[in-house]
Amino acid sequence: MAFLDNLRENALRAARITGEKTKEVAAAAAEKSKEVAEIAKHNIAIAGLEDDIKQTYMELGKRYYAEKADAPETSFAELCAKIGACMGEITEHRARIAEIKAERDEEDEGDDVCCEETCTECGEETCCCADGDESCDCGCTQEKPAADEAPKE
Repeated sequence: MAFLDNLRENALRAARITGEKTKEVAAAAAEKSKEVAEIAKHNIAIAGLEDDIKQTYMELGKRYYAEKADAPETSFAELCAKIGACMGEITEHRARIAEIKAERDEEDEGDDVCCEETCTECGEETCCCADGDESCDCGCTQEKPAADEAPKE
């Protein structure tokens, strides 16, 4: 029986040691977790403040440019010239976009026509198709001519 008693005591001692180590590890993990959370909190605050600084710098620059762009101080002349050049390029790009849209709109004007053939019912060279009971067989909006009427020319 001594063997079993010895085994039982060793198992209990190992369990007690494991339990104590687990508590120590858990306490250390909890402490580390608190540290990480506090560091993250401070990093978030720093990022927010750095964002505020960037916004303030941007506002400062905008105000300076608005007031002094025509006659900037020497140390700012290069930056003001760069802003002016960028604004000019933006204007060019916007003008080109407007041209492209205008060209597209001109091309889209004829998109209501779905067939290029002459309609056998109404005689139109192009047929603008639409639903309706009174349209010709191709779907155009022209009323069907009466049987005694000739197609439009």
